[in-house]
Amino acid sequence: MPIIPPMRGKPCILTSLLPGDAALTVRRSVTAEERWVPSVAGDQILPSQLGFPLFPAVSEHARVTNLTTRPRVPADARDIMGPIGGPAGRGLTVPPLGEGMRKGLPDDRKHKHRPPMWDSNLHGEPGGRFKPKAASRSAAGAVHEPVDPDAAWACEDALKKMRNAVAKRREQHRREIDVVAAAFVAHAGGPAHPGKCDRAQFRAAWASLGVKDLSDEEVAAVFSRMGVDSNGLMPCDVFTRALAMGAGRAAGMEAIKKGPFIDAKDADFLGKVTYPQCRRGVNTPTEWLASAKEITRRSASEPAASLALDFVNGLPGASTGNALKVTPCGKIVYYVAALGVVYDRTTHRQRFFAGHDDDVRSIAQHPDGYTFATGQDGAKPSALVWSCRREARDPVDMPCAQLARVADAEGYMRSFVALAFDATGDVLVAMGSDNRHTATLWAWRNKRDQAPLASVPTIQGVVPAVWGVAVNPRAHVSAKHRPRDGSPDPSKTGEFITFGDKHVKVWRKDKTSGIWGGKLASFSDTKAFGVNSAVYLPVKGEDKAPRVLAGTSDGRLAIFDLRANKLVKLIRAHEDLGRAPSMRKPGLANTKGIRALLLLEEDNMLVTGGADGRVITWALTDDGDDVVGKVDEIVLQSPMGPGAPPPMIRSLAVAVEPEPDVEEPASEMSTGTKSGTDVTAKVGAAEEGNGKKARTGPVKFYVGTDQCDLWEVTATSVRILIAGSGSALNDVAWNPTVPHVCATIGEDGLVKLWNAEKRAQFAVRNLGAGVSSTKSSGGGKSLHFSPDGKLLAAGLGDGRVVVMDARSLARLAEAQAGGGGLLNPAAGVDHKPGSRVAAVKFSPDSTLLACAGADRSVHIFANVDGRFAPTATCAGHSTTVVALDWTEDSRILRSVCANHEMLHWSAPSGKPFKGDVRDFNWHTHNSPVGFPVMGVWEEGKAGPRHINSVDRSSDRGHMVAGDDAGIVRLLHYPCVARGAGSARFRGHSSHVSAVRFSADDAWVASTGSVDNSLLVWRVRGMKGTRDVNGPIA
Repeated sequence: MPIIPPMRGKPCILTSLLPGDAALTVRRSVTAEERWVPSVAGDQILPSQLGFPLFPAVSEHARVTNLTTRPRVPADARDIMGPIGGPAGRGLTVPPLGEGMRKGLPDDRKHKHRPPMWDSNLHGEPGGRFKPKAASRSAAGAVHEPVDPDAAWACEDALKKMRNAVAKRREQHRREIDVVAAAFVAHAGGPAHPGKCDRAQFRAAWASLGVKDLSDEEVAAVFSRMGVDSNGLMPCDVFTRALAMGAGRAAGMEAIKKGPFIDAKDADFLGKVTYPQCRRGVNTPTEWLASAKEITRRSASEPAASLALDFVNGLPGASTGNALKVTPCGKIVYYVAALGVVYDRTTHRQRFFAGHDDDVRSIAQHPDGYTFATGQDGAKPSALVWSCRREARDPVDMPCAQLARVADAEGYMRSFVALAFDATGDVLVAMGSDNRHTATLWAWRNKRDQAPLASVPTIQGVVPAVWGVAVNPRAHVSAKHRPRDGSPDPSKTGEFITFGDKHVKVWRKDKTSGIWGGKLASFSDTKAFGVNSAVYLPVKGEDKAPRVLAGTSDGRLAIFDLRANKLVKLIRAHEDLGRAPSMRKPGLANTKGIRALLLLEEDNMLVTGGADGRVITWALTDDGDDVVGKVDEIVLQSPMGPGAPPPMIRSLAVAVEPEPDVEEPASEMSTGTKSGTDVTAKVGAAEEGNGKKARTGPVKFYVGTDQCDLWEVTATSVRILIAGSGSALNDVAWNPTVPHVCATIGEDGLVKLWNAEKRAQFAVRNLGAGVSSTKSSGGGKSLHFSPDGKLLAAGLGDGRVVVMDARSLARLAEAQAGGGGLLNPAAGVDHKPGSRVAAVKFSPDSTLLACAGADRSVHIFANVDGRFAPTATCAGHSTTVVALDWTEDSRILRSVCANHEMLHWSAPSGKPFKGDVRDFNWHTHNSPVGFPVMGVWEEGKAGPRHINSVDRSSDRGHMVAGDDAGIVRLLHYPCVARGAGSARFRGHSSHVSAVRFSADDAWVASTGSVDNSLLVWRVRGMKGTRDVNGPIA
């Protein structure tokens, strides 16, 4: 029953509420807090039920006739006037609200939970879903999201029928709300429950308006949504107001809370939750109170499940020095992202050192062959020393143990771009990336004093001007001269060189003062050139001057005499290919010249790798002071085909005859840490004169390329052991029907398929990098498999959307979703670039494809016999759309832009959906905002840490999130608690661009847009997932 509008201090006229022709004037002034709710029996109104005495001339049973249709609406109610479900100011007049009801709260606040516009003084205590019930648990004990999609759609369908029926009955002098009010007066209410209706009366009222097909489910859903009292009766005025306002404005009348739930007690709330990362706020599910406390407690706790890093696909493609090392037992050691990686060629497995928290930039190998130092970026850059040794009883995937850490305490160096051990392994030389390019010498074994032994500014220049450091193996930086406290001390004969942009500089320690001094080597009559790599030649003879062989940026070999400090010989070795930074592109990776030099001292040979894709073996003289000539040459061919440029070689290592990978007796013991657990790792001190076994059989090399691939190269065969990406990886997707297969897409426009079980890449498709309309990179941006596993859609930076076969990557269709297109369609040439497509998503039934991006619109395509035809364009966002999600029934599409504004669209029409979406069942959850994920945001040092990607597990019990700090987090789902508990896993160095669960929840894949790597994680501890070495748990 609608409420009669109260007017302070004025007579009120009953208008547009009752049938008939007579008017009833009530000469009674009331306050705004009073409510008049007449009860009608037939065409008579009972004055005793008005709550105040009528004018004395009115009899006890007044006949109501000649009803006036001119309502008096107070000014404070005009802001909520409008037609049913339509905008304000057109047609329907909504009865006014008191001050408390406009805020979603009645005047008496004794009842905590109530529907919008519910007044407990008038309607009584609300019941139904507004009374908390005991939480329901699944068989596994987990509390799931309290949504009922069937009830949600039943309610929306019923409201749509009602609005359509009322709109048809609108007359010139009779508005929609008058029609609804009259129907309730005629069929609802009564002396027993004035102003309320039961389900039968509700159905009868709408049947009189032509809606005769309301099902029991639809009526029950409407009653549950609008609210009922303790007897299951719904107030007619509450329903009428909600129907007039529409779902959006009615939801705005609910109670409002700021921020995610602090604890289980705080979760005892129904209404709207606002938090800074979501522009419009989110609503609690309809049945939220039934499981609110249990879900919040679970959300606040750290999940028992965990992720175990299984394999890293990629190598450092932009390193300044040689990033590949080989241990005496044949393991390949390198770094990528924020990890040190130990790769076993025979088993195709990896072990990891995960002690870093930023990009690793350099690596050095200890003389014992099993100890390594890796240097990283950071506000206070550091170098970590760790061992890859393991005992026979240790598991094969045991993390590597950290032995020591040295760091720049002042934080001026930015990064350690190059590292080198001296011949004894006691001193570590680290090259900083500060303005003075400071070299520091560290006694890394000394646990008591972490100050450097020496700090030597090497050169003043534009960073980075120094690209590497090499220590003279025959002039020990520390060997026999030690101070009394036992720490190493640079000896009288110490020597090392630094090299880089147009310079080679020799550093020696003064025999008297102990101060390090440097001297630039002369380029003689030759124009100065950049030096990418350098090694000390094995010069034999005490009277001969030490010599350095350098690889130049133009592909030549240069020999420097360090006694004369000058260039003595240049040798043409490799072609001058590759790219170098410039004033216009200072961030471009330097791929020019010879970046890898490898000395085979036992064979008296030298191996070089250049930007021309060639591995050349050189013979040295018997005295080891000069290069005789080429011995062998291997030319690498691009895996992309004959027309593609050769891979540029950036790292090089030689295979050795493997010795048993077991612990050897060591002369010195160091204690390190492994993932927070104390462990002991043995480091054997190097001894002078140790003999090395002669190599038998053909020489085998390991090569790292600019495409971040690891190659195994011999004179007769070439094989890629580990495939990587030479550009930023922007998205990853798992095949829903083949759960161990995933796809990635990068800035280079390459789509790649990966087999997680075999740890291998098995298919590649080049879609073209292109250029966007803003002249930025037009490479690949987004990926998604169709739910039937047959199709794979890719969104590109130039506005194209390409649909491929999910197994062969053959092109099936192509469309222009981000503007642009062909300037000459007849000729099929001159492609005009469009805006990048940042998100693509197939509908659950695989019949629709949604694409969105920088044009701030969502484009919907229909799959018609394999051809995708545009059906709708949805506009409304203010910035780039970054995430899409479909409901399970493919009827509603959710889009989220970079400003974290959520909009909803009906499919396939593309019209804005104005209904209530709180109880819809979403097929995926990749939106970074929403009620079930509002607890994923956590505070960082400079405000909330940005979340780049989220994904929900198939069992709907967990979620993963990737952020700008390079951390992958595993959380409970729904995640509604502030500071929700999470398990944190580090592997990426920064910006996790995408993170996704596999369809069977056995895997998680994450991609990095800075480290260019794909990390594949095993999921442990979740029901139905597999352990690394075991069956389904």
